[in-house]
Amino acid sequence: MICRVSCFKYSAKAFQKVSQTTSWKNAARSAALLLGIPLLSACDPIFSIDGAFFPAWLLCMVGGGFMLGAIRWAVYRMGLEPFVGPKVFVYFCVYLTCTLGLWLGFFHR
Repeated sequence: MICRVSCFKYSAKAFQKVSQTTSWKNAARSAALLLGIPLLSACDPIFSIDGAFFPAWLLCMVGGGFMLGAIRWAVYRMGLEPFVGPKVFVYFCVYLTCTLGLWLGFFHR
């Protein structure tokens, strides 16, 4: 019984030190994030299409959707679709790959 009480006292002291350190780290991270947001806000390329401004990531998402449609059609025509695993997961990963591939292909720096 004595050991449990003394262990509890030491763990409470250790917890206070950890929580103080963690709170300072969280405050520093939050401050860095808040200061960094205005600096990063101008990094997104924007295109004017018929007078409307579209961010580049939106165009890549639309292009990725068209690429996914073409890939799904090709897989279906080759008769490979029954062998595709969980279709929602696989096609989402193909869409993500196409979208990020377009982004890296056209907008990498």
